[in-house]
Amino acid sequence: MEAMMGEMRRMLRGELEQLHERVDRIENARVEQQQHVPHA
Repeated sequence: MEAMMGEMRRMLRGELEQLHERVDRIENARVEQQQHVPHA
């Protein structure tokens, strides 16, 4: 049981890291888009 919990926790951590990377990429893309927009 303990080994299973550790395995699940490791999987979850990996997926969370992927999620964070994706969010970072989206945030960076949004910031870049805002910088390219000329202020009228």
